[in-house]
Amino acid sequence: MNDKDGKADARAEAAQWYARLQSLPVSRDTLEEFFAWRRLPGHADAFLTVEQLHIAAGQLAGRAAIRAVTEDAYQRGLKRGLGGRSRAVFAAGMAVLLIAGSLFFLPRLSRDQSFLTSIGEQREVALEDGSIVKLDTDSVLSTHYTRDARHIRLVRGQAYFTVAHNAERPFIVDAGPASVTATGTQFDVRRTGDRTDVTLVQGGVDIRSGDSISHLVSGQKLRVQPGQKPVPETADTSSITAWTHGRLLLQGASLTHAIDEVNRYTDHPVRLDDQAFADAKFSGALNTGDVPAFIAAVTALLPLRAVTDETGSVHLVGQAGSIQGRESGTERKGTG
Repeated sequence: MNDKDGKADARAEAAQWYARLQSLPVSRDTLEEFFAWRRLPGHADAFLTVEQLHIAAGQLAGRAAIRAVTEDAYQRGLKRGLGGRSRAVFAAGMAVLLIAGSLFFLPRLSRDQSFLTSIGEQREVALEDGSIVKLDTDSVLSTHYTRDARHIRLVRGQAYFTVAHNAERPFIVDAGPASVTATGTQFDVRRTGDRTDVTLVQGGVDIRSGDSISHLVSGQKLRVQPGQKPVPETADTSSITAWTHGRLLLQGASLTHAIDEVNRYTDHPVRLDDQAFADAKFSGALNTGDVPAFIAAVTALLPLRAVTDETGSVHLVGQAGSIQGRESGTERKGTG
């Protein structure tokens, strides 16, 4: 198989994955399977190409037509005596040509999209209206645009929105118990279970929660969760949005909270075995995903030592404690 056929195969598989990921909810097993496929050589580029093509093409008013042409192309491949792999490539190529060609002949229409990141991954995407969304680790987001509004759903995780201004077509983000409405602004939304945190960096937003409506101005944040009345507060926006620059800032956080934040970016979580230090205060700055730097800082500040178990998870134990496994060999000091 030559390189050209290899790229065509990758794009055909990418098109299948793109279609499969449009139907929410997406199971964890499906996401893990997708991320494993995307890590293979050339697959990330193939998926990006397909994704950009779909964004440009929009709905096209003809998914059924595309399927019909693809099937027709497949049957023509049969008549030409092509092999199974070649028939699939031929059909996929015809479908891509149809979509691309429609850019010149069909009106642009909106379509639903979904975007996601794996644990430790961050991703920036351009939406069809010109807005920019940056997704943090382990996040899932979907879009649904109409003529009157731009609807976004943050299924889980965290996202930073830079919204293209359009007063006649509000930008609405639904995130669990909170619905955030903006016309042109910059804000951060984090959804953790049944809690949603909104931080406004620039502009203004209205946040609806049940029968309550709150208005935020630049430099404010709001937490929405069951059983509590949401009240706007002054926010340290640089700290809250540091993740958009690949940094994690912790200021006077409990050790338990600091560990939870660090664990969001790793498949090998840190465990605190000695709960006597759960409320110990921790402050520091490190790169997202830099677990060794965090471990070095904690063990330098507190009488704890790091032990790595057979799964790769790091346990923080008291100086006299022990756990089955080996001690972490981390020698880095400071927080980077």
